[in-house]
Amino acid sequence: MGHQQLYWSHPRKFGQGSRSCRVCSNRHGLIRKYGLNMCRQCFRQYAKDIGFVKVRGRLGAGLSGGQPARHGACLWLVTLSGPRV
Repeated sequence: MGHQQLYWSHPRKFGQGSRSCRVCSNRHGLIRKYGLNMCRQCFRQYAKDIGFVKVRGRLGAGLSGGQPARHGACLWLVTLSGPRV
C-alpha cells in the first residue's frame, strides 16, 4: 500500500476530526452550541450579523448568577428581534 491509499483513509464520522468551521474549515476552537459550528475567530467576526450582542459590565455580571465579572470577561446574548442593520 502506498502513501496515497493510506493518507486520510480512516473514517471520520465522530469526534473532533469530523467537525470543522462552516466558514473557514478550521478544526480548532469550534463553537457547536446552538448549531453554530463556527470557530471562535469567525464567530467574533460574524456575531453581529447573526444576531448576537456583546454584554459587559454590571448587566453581564447580573446575568451570570450575580457574581462579579472577571477582568476581560464578556457575555454574548442572542437578540430575539433578529440581526441589526
